Amino acid sequence: MHAAVHSVLAPRPAVIRSWLSGPLAALGLLMGTFAGPADAQLIGEVDRAQLESWRRADGNKIGFCQFDVNLTNEFDRAVAEEIAARLLLDSEFVMLGAGYGIDGEGLETDLFRALINDCDVVLGFHVGAGMYAPEFTVTRPYVAYDHMMIAADPDYQSLEDVPSESRIGTMMASPADLALARYIATRAPENRWNRLPYGRAIDLVSGLGEGTIEAALIFGPVFATISEEDPEATQGLHPIQIDEAVESTANIGGLMLAKSSFLRLEVDRAIESMIADGTIGSLLEAHGFGSIPAVPGGV
Repeated sequence: MHAAVHSVLAPRPAVIRSWLSGPLAALGLLMGTFAGPADAQLIGEVDRAQLESWRRADGNKIGFCQFDVNLTNEFDRAVAEEIAARLLLDSEFVMLGAGYGIDGEGLETDLFRALINDCDVVLGFHVGAGMYAPEFTVTRPYVAYDHMMIAADPDYQSLEDVPSESRIGTMMASPADLALARYIATRAPENRWNRLPYGRAIDLVSGLGEGTIEAALIFGPVFATISEEDPEATQGLHPIQIDEAVESTANIGGLMLAKSSFLRLEVDRAIESMIADGTIGSLLEAHGFGSIPAVPGGV
């Protein structure tokens, strides 16, 4: 078995590491926050002259697409390589450019073209029923990530330890930001915190160190990446318990064409075996995600 890699959907604006220092759009792109009720069909929106299904005729190979903005790409690729090995297939990887803007316009049609022309599975997507157009289906999740609350004050062990009227930083318009807003609204006025949304995760973490905020709600893989790439930025920060009402779990799997039902069943079986024998958990540890809220197989 061997793997190859190339890139398509280029050129696009360079947004690698954008979860750390660039537009919030990258977070929405990979975690499915652009996905809404899947009523409309895509086939009428795609120029058939751009479809090259003849290129996907190699039965000894399975192709995987990844977006270049995804912070979990190395872990996702390791999962995909193991899937291919268990299916006794060679693997090929295609890197997709991003830059769709906050509304994700054009994303689904690009995904449809990529799944016809370049790959069988797009990795790293928030998977769930009814999230995408009917031309798509999703694999079972291979992992679930959640947001985590972090603080600098060692006396804070849970969200309830943070004094009322303190400022809690969030990533603007993220699922956790909205969940926290709803949770704060349920509390008595004298027991509410102040929410302070940020546009960049690195600024969110810096706000803790500078004392601008007393706690921060951040997506687990983002915090793990910052900790690895800039250890000084996260030095002295620690996770604290949060109320389940603030949790914003994302089940992560692959996006496929609905017509690829047989291959999806085979991919699902491979994922299930990797969950059962501990492979997913081992890969999470190996790629630096062992200390964040991550559940092999999803929830």
